[in-house]
Amino acid sequence: MEPAQSLFAYAVQEEAARPQGIRYMQADLSRLPDLGEPFDAVVASIVLCDTPEWQRAMEGCVDALASRGTLVFTVNHPCFENLWTT
Repeated sequence: MEPAQSLFAYAVQEEAARPQGIRYMQADLSRLPDLGEPFDAVVASIVLCDTPEWQRAMEGCVDALASRGTLVFTVNHPCFENLWTT
């Protein structure tokens, strides 16, 4: 089982209990399904480094954006920020 599955399930449960208009989805980032309307922003935090087809995943993120949308991504975990010079 995906280690974060319990967090995903909790988020879905909370959205059902107190709707905020959030739609949660689990999918292969390099093979995204039709996501519907474009997004104003896409955040890919510490996920691309663990995605074998990261170029395809990045293209999917960009394709999901509305015109002039924003893509924010990180590739390193913050605990390693001070190690980059080593």
